[in-house]
Amino acid sequence: EYKKNIEKPFVCNVNLLSFDKDIANSLKEAKCYEIKVGIESGSERIRKEVLNRAITNEKILEKTEMAHNSGLNISTFNMLGLPTETPEELMETLELNSKIKPRRMKFMIFYPYPLTPAADLCQRLNLINENKLRELDNYNTDTPLNFNDKYMKVFYKVWANLDHAINSLYNGEYYEMMQNIPGMVLRKER
Repeated sequence: EYKKNIEKPFVCNVNLLSFDKDIANSLKEAKCYEIKVGIESGSERIRKEVLNRAITNEKILEKTEMAHNSGLNISTFNMLGLPTETPEELMETLELNSKIKPRRMKFMIFYPYPLTPAADLCQRLNLINENKLRELDNYNTDTPLNFNDKYMKVFYKVWANLDHAINSLYNGEYYEMMQNIPGMVLRKER
């Protein structure tokens, strides 16, 4: 109906759990050129235990491959600094994105919004640094959570150089940071 009545190119958010080849093909036929998907973390443990999102990396890769095969671009949403995240799990997020090969990636720093299950978890585990939380002017500045020094070293290095961190997984310069938008990484057009 959209294709018949509107005929304008569009992007849309997609839940990969309900995404399949027929939906991918129908979206492309209706002039969708990009789907946006919330990966959030490359760690299956974090997605399951912290975010209550039971989808495997294998299933994410299968679904995003369907999108690519249908000619759809992909944009991913990701978070760093998730409660209980390890340096290895932070890197798993970058690695999963490198396998997806999205057109763009948006990385945000986790923020414990009150009355959410993730914030409740942070409270229970005493992860919130109240002083840092009060000083933050936005969620793209720093993490308000307490992490060990090893994690923070990786976190700051990756956050300051997301494009370099992603490109190191490609062995080349494939992505670049978008000016004036913290955490936005774009695929270089060739």
